[in-house]
Amino acid sequence: MQQVMHGARGTARKAAIGAQYRIAGKSGTAQVVAIKQGEKYDRSKVQERHRDHALFVGFAPADDPKIVVAVMVENGESGSGVAAPVVRQIMDAWLLASDAGSSPNMAAPLQAPRLRPMKSNFDRILSSEDVMRRRATLLQRLHIDGPLLILLLTLAAGSLFVLYSASGKNWDLLIKQASSFGLGLLSMVVIAQLEPRFMARWVPLGYVVGVLLLVVVDVMGHNAMGATRWINIPGVIRFQPSEFMKILMPATIAWYLSKRTLPPQLKHVGISLILIGVPFILIVRQPDLGTSLLILAGGAFVLFMGGLRWRWILSVLAAAVPVAWPCGSSSCTTTRSSGS
Repeated sequence: MQQVMHGARGTARKAAIGAQYRIAGKSGTAQVVAIKQGEKYDRSKVQERHRDHALFVGFAPADDPKIVVAVMVENGESGSGVAAPVVRQIMDAWLLASDAGSSPNMAAPLQAPRLRPMKSNFDRILSSEDVMRRRATLLQRLHIDGPLLILLLTLAAGSLFVLYSASGKNWDLLIKQASSFGLGLLSMVVIAQLEPRFMARWVPLGYVVGVLLLVVVDVMGHNAMGATRWINIPGVIRFQPSEFMKILMPATIAWYLSKRTLPPQLKHVGISLILIGVPFILIVRQPDLGTSLLILAGGAFVLFMGGLRWRWILSVLAAAVPVAWPCGSSSCTTTRSSGS
């Protein structure tokens, strides 16, 4: 509990800065309204009167306690950021005044940080700083990352320039590719509006459907230029299921690990590798070295974000090279060239 106040990573360490005594404490929050199991608390979607209460309990001095204080700040949300500073003020008023030989003046008003009086309609009065902090840009309201969007547009513009030059200034081809980019950006905006828990609910089904489609490709897929990568429905559509797996693979591993403790245990890593390995092998058999390595890297990156060390991930990637190597060999290239 002393680490909470005085540790280098203590959640309430800011409240203990400059303290002349050691404090032991614990922060917490209390829900005002219920949240469904598996759903995460999102303050932007909760009315202020429904936001969590801030809690903090502590005693001091830690080695010879003389005072215990428990504070709850209504709708304060952060026990360490809001309630802990109030506890510190109370302790200072009691302990430092006692050390000075005077009686503690507990009637003096205590200032809770950044909180304002509440109106009768439960709407808290916000300072101009709070208002500016809570204003969201259009991109933020659309859940779009601004820098990432700029990079995507820059990459798209550069590729269109190269395509225009390489195609001999073919405007029809340029417009067709630009339309595809526009459709992709529109799809990105639409998908960004979906709740993460909604997408998590459908990711397992999407993974199963994706793997089944890859099996269909392996059994009866359409062959072109020496590679069997497509499902062809005559007169309707021809599509490449492996492209969907580029999105579904990292989403599936993220869904699986989200329900486990992190860093993942060995058995969970093993199951994750199986989830990655099944589509990886099916795509290698098409053969499609580039897409198979992207699938492998997408799943491995999520494992890394989940806490798995790089040396383990690199070991898995190195073990996968002998499997994928035949597709990148000259024999595979020769087969595809002869089929063109």
